[in-house]
Parts: sequence; structure tokens; C-alpha cells
Amino acid sequence: MMKSKPLIAHQIPLLGKHLIEASAGTGKTFNITRLYLRLLLEQELTVQQILVMTFTKDATEELRGRIDNFIRYALNHWHQLSQSDEFFIAINDKVPIKKVQLLLKQALLFLDEAAIYTIHGFCKSVLTQHAFTTGVAFNANMDNQSQGIQLNAVEDWYRQLASDKSDQFLMVAEFWSSPQALISHFSRAIHQSSPLQLVPESDLIKNFTELVTHSISTLNAHKEQLTNHLILNKPVAEQHQREAELDSLMQWLADVELDHQTLTKPMPDAFIDGRRYGRSTQKLLIKEIFTPVNEVKKQAKLLLKKIAKAKALAVVRQGIYQIRAAIEKQKLTTNILTFDDLISRLYQQLVTPQGKHLAQLLFDQFPVALVDEFQDTDPQQFSIIRSIYYHQRQAGLFMIGDPKQAIYGFRGGDVFAYLSARQDCDHCWLMDTNWRSSDSMITGYNRLFCGDNENQLSTKTFGYGIEYYPVKASDQAINKQLIDKKYSSLQFVHFALQDQKNTVNQEFRKEMATWCANEIVRLFNAPEKNTIVASDIALLVRDGREALDVKTALTLAGLPSVFLSNKSNLLQSEQTTQLLQLLKGILYSESERFFSAAIACQLLPYPAEKFYQLKNDQHA
Repeated sequence: MMKSKPLIAHQIPLLGKHLIEASAGTGKTFNITRLYLRLLLEQELTVQQILVMTFTKDATEELRGRIDNFIRYALNHWHQLSQSDEFFIAINDKVPIKKVQLLLKQALLFLDEAAIYTIHGFCKSVLTQHAFTTGVAFNANMDNQSQGIQLNAVEDWYRQLASDKSDQFLMVAEFWSSPQALISHFSRAIHQSSPLQLVPESDLIKNFTELVTHSISTLNAHKEQLTNHLILNKPVAEQHQREAELDSLMQWLADVELDHQTLTKPMPDAFIDGRRYGRSTQKLLIKEIFTPVNEVKKQAKLLLKKIAKAKALAVVRQGIYQIRAAIEKQKLTTNILTFDDLISRLYQQLVTPQGKHLAQLLFDQFPVALVDEFQDTDPQQFSIIRSIYYHQRQAGLFMIGDPKQAIYGFRGGDVFAYLSARQDCDHCWLMDTNWRSSDSMITGYNRLFCGDNENQLSTKTFGYGIEYYPVKASDQAINKQLIDKKYSSLQFVHFALQDQKNTVNQEFRKEMATWCANEIVRLFNAPEKNTIVASDIALLVRDGREALDVKTALTLAGLPSVFLSNKSNLLQSEQTTQLLQLLKGILYSESERFFSAAIACQLLPYPAEKFYQLKNDQHA
């Protein structure tokens, strides 16, 4: 695996395939703007030729603004910067001052036309611009969602399945009783175009039969020990009972080995009951002998249902292929493209033999690309990038991302697509200095992932070849002070449970939320708090229920808070009801009923006494 080298913006080559690994707070956008400036000045590319891609509209606008500001800053302060800043000194040695001014002024003049896109925006631009090549209609309608088309296709398939005389509909309905249930389970499979893999019913039966055979051979191999410790040491009457139990178990296993359908008969498991040998001196030996047959007992309860589900899945797989075709046909008929279609259509065009022509056209148009948040790319998105740039000798491709984030699959990202890209790169760079956090926080962060060897590379933390590089603190971070010097920057809080169980009752969340609220109060009252305010504090929770518990605890502690991920319907809120009441009063002011309701609404600071006077003063 290629070793990552520290990134120095004015030294990195501008050609080749580069992977830049950037942890949080290490100045990713700072370096993107510097690479962009070098491409403008050293390569003399226009803003229309430098492709910049990221994953949200907000991020594209932020990048556009940061690039704009940096170009203006460089243009207005070039004389000072070219003498004091090593980045600008390096460029100044290569590019004459007059050319610098000309190129930067041209860049600012055409910055509104800069090729800064979301990945979906880029695909849409390509499909529209090269409509004849890609076969996409000029007047295609963009639809963010296609749930209606999807639901219709699934409902049609259910109706078709129900009208057949076979029992396939009952097989499917046993597990997914409605079209909506099927969509909730298989939405991603429906939207993909790749083949669907299943575990065959025959494999389930084969694996189970092999386990039964193994359990029979294990019991037979240790029959003498079982007889001595579980039969002969018992009274005579009980010995006959135990022998009969063992014979019944062996016969059941033999029947199941020949035909799994006999699983409909319950397993005679009295002989392997753990209470029979719990106090035996040979308990561990007996338990080991019974391990295979106990696994048979466990799987026997589920096998028939697994087989039924495997049969249903085989029907569903064919149904999904049919549903995909119906959705595509409907979208072609209505001339609709979704955001996912933008990716898949361009991908399909580029991977065909004719796609080389389109890839060359795109490379000629955008000879350099900077892909931000690269860890969020999925295999299709990465294939688009690879088709355009990986076979070009004079390409400049800069992929900036954080593999630690790729693990979680945000926005559909695929960590293995990221690792594949890294393996094929010419250069790997590392941004290893955090410019946001305090020195002690960074130390805690490194210790968390590296243990005692906090200054050494860790290859075992995440696995799959994803390395953790220790992060350095900047000079500014070293000078930052803790809010409360009595505590470490990174802490783990353990709650002592009264019942000493491994599981936590959901009701205990309220106690944890109360602790959080009390801790915030303590921080506000700490003598070392400096200038800490409420907006300095963020609480991350798992879901909306935890958020409600925390918000309730904060309210009881007299701490106002804002739930930033609240997905409740805004139009059903109390504030909306009050606003609607006020707007109706304005719109229908001649109506005494609407006018009075508006005056009395909680959005207006109108005292009750004044409102009473108004109601009794006709002139007023």
C-alpha cells in the first residue's frame, strides 16, 4: 500500500491521480482553494475547465464563495503575499506578476460560469449538454422522487401475482403482506440495476443436513460417556426412561437427516436438557458433546420458515426485475428523470464501448477535477470519475476525503470504492494538522484510536486497510484553554446501574438526560468558564425520542435549547396555528371574528385589558 505523505499545497504535482486524506478540521477547503489557484496560474486553466464536485448544494455554494474570496484576496494582496507567504512565493517564482493579474481578473470575470457542481448537477449538465450522445431528451422532466411510479409498479406486480393460479402470491404475502411492505424492505434493490444474489433453498437444506449428520456422529462417538454419566448412574426405572429418550432423539435425527420435511414433528429433546447434567462432574464434557445437537435444536425451529422465505425471495427477485423494467418504461413514457437516474444514465453511457468517445469529450472539457467529500462516492459515481480520468496521461484528479467517514456509508458512500480508488492512485497525501480543536482534545482523540502509541500509525483500529494517522495540533490549538481545568478534554461517563444487568432500560434515558442538563449547569457556573455561552454546546443523540428526553431535561433545568434535526411537521406546530390566525385577521380585517382572533393571538403582545377596552369601544 502506498504510504501517505504530508500535503504541502505549493509542492504537490498538478498532474496524476491524487488521493488526499483529510480528517475533520485539518483545512480541507483551505487546501482546495490553493490547488485551484495554482491550476489557474501554473496550468493557465479557465474556471470553466476546472471541475469541482461535492455532494450538496450548500457545499457547492460555500466552495464557490471561498474560491471567489481567495482569488480576490490573492489579487489584492499579491505584492505582500509573494514576499511573505511560501505558497505565494513558490507561484511567484514560476508566473510573472502581469500574467498573475491577467489570469486572476479573467477568473473573477467568469466565476459565475465556474464548473462547480454537486455530483448530480454534473451528471445533469453532461446529459443535457451531450443529449445526442447520451440519448436523453432535451425536455426531460426532473423529479426528485419517483415513489408514485414505484408504488404503481409494485401494486401492478402484486395484482398480477394474485391473479395467477399458483401459490406464489401467498408465499410472498406471508412475509410482505402489502406493496408498501415490499417497498420498505427492498427499496434499494428496486432502485439499483445490478443482479440480485440469493442464498438458494438447497444450500439451507444442505447446511442443515450436514449439521444433523455431524451431531449424529458426535453422539455415536461419545455414546459410552453419555451412557455412563447420564444413564447408568441413575435408578433402574429411570435408566429405561433415559435410554428411551436417547433412542427417540437418535431416531428423530435420522429421520430429519433423510427428509427435512419431518421437522414438522417436534424434537424430542428431553435427553439433552441441561438440567439433567447441571451438577455432573463431567458437565463441560457433556456440554461439548451436546453442542452440535443443540445447534440442530436451535436451527430446527427456524429452518422451515427460512426455506419458505427463500422460496418467497426467489419470487420477489424475479418480481423486482419486472418492477424495475416497469418503472423504467413509465419514466420513459412520461419523460421523467430522478436524481438517481442522472447517475445511472451517465454511468451506463460511459461503461459501454461507445462511452470512450463521451469520456474523451468530458476530459477535453474538464482536464482537471477536484472531488470533495470523496468518501461519499458509491461504485457508480466512482466509475464515472474513473472512466473520464483514469486512462488519461495528462489528467489532474484530486480526490479529497476521509476514509474513517466512508465506513458509515453516508449518502450511499461505499468504503470499498474508496479503497479501490486509493489503490490505483499515483500519489497519496495526508492532511494531519487539526486547526480547530485544543491540544488536549487532539491528544485524547489520538489516544482513543491509537492507545498508548498515540504518535504512531494505527492499522488495526478500523481494519480493511483503513489507517488511522495521529493528528497534530496547530500552534493556535496549543494555546486554547479548557473550560474546566479539573477535567480532561475527552471523557467517558459511566452510569452505575442498580440492577447490575448488561442491558439498560429505556426509562433510564431520562436519568442520563437529567445528568446532561445538570452537567451543563455546572459548566455555566464553573469559575473557569470564561466566555462560554449556550450556543457553544451541542448534544448529539441517537434518535428523536432521546432528543425529546434531553430537551425536556434541559427545559426543567431552565436551559432553552433548539432541536436542529426535528423532523416534525412544521405546519402542525402551535406557532403555525398562531401565524395562520394572525394572517387571517389581516386578510379578513372587516370580519370581527377574524380580526379579534388575530389581535388575541400569542404572536402579538396585546394585553388582555387593552383588548377588553377595544371590544367595548366601537369607535376604537
